[in-house]
Amino acid sequence: FSFTSLVLCLHAWFSNHFELVGIQNKNPYKMVYNILKYAWYHKKPERRSALTYWENKLPSRVDLGKSKYGGPFSEEDVENVKTFFRMVVVLLSTLGFYLPYYHAVNGVLTYVNTFEG
Repeated sequence: FSFTSLVLCLHAWFSNHFELVGIQNKNPYKMVYNILKYAWYHKKPERRSALTYWENKLPSRVDLGKSKYGGPFSEEDVENVKTFFRMVVVLLSTLGFYLPYYHAVNGVLTYVNTFEG
């Protein structure tokens, strides 16, 4: 009983330290869709911040969605979408190596099983 009451008291005293305030649950599919739609329709930056400067190379169309280039999305959201597409490329390339190997091994095992049966 005393341990439970101690835990409840500690939880009441420190509850404001453990709450995640300000983090919103965003739908990741909608975020990816909105960033790609923005990149599709906006070829040039809009409302660029006066504190940013142009580098020698122009930013990509996906990067134009960042708020520092005048886009409506935070830099973290845009970088998350870019990372997602890098992961998709790695997944698809791995799948491209796995499928022929799987079919070759499965074909050999089927051929071997015809002689055993």
